[in-house]
Amino acid sequence: MTQRTYRVFVRGFFDGLGEEQRAVLLADAPRHDFIHAAFTREGTLAYDPGLRQFTFRFEVDGGPLDGPDDGGAAAAESARAKAVAMLEGLGVGHRGLRTRTEDLSARPVPSRLRQRGTSA
Repeated sequence: MTQRTYRVFVRGFFDGLGEEQRAVLLADAPRHDFIHAAFTREGTLAYDPGLRQFTFRFEVDGGPLDGPDDGGAAAAESARAKAVAMLEGLGVGHRGLRTRTEDLSARPVPSRLRQRGTSA
């Protein structure tokens, strides 16, 4: 049985950062550059050096391909909960969280891969 896989973005804004929190985030900023962000099961945090906004990228397993599809709602909620937990673990405030999901099983297979008989 093949599972759905979702890519989930969780975006938001930092809120109420104190000087100590800003210093910690700025010291870690090179590790959290948008260029290095990847979709992972644990989640990857990226933020701008101005410490205004952030993005988490998650890869979340969903239900079976042949089962009902909730449009990624469960994947989005799971990713959102993980993002909130990670932000709380860092001790930073946030606001305006929003999610966007992409069902990878719904993506078309590129023609160059179809011709070879492989899948993405």
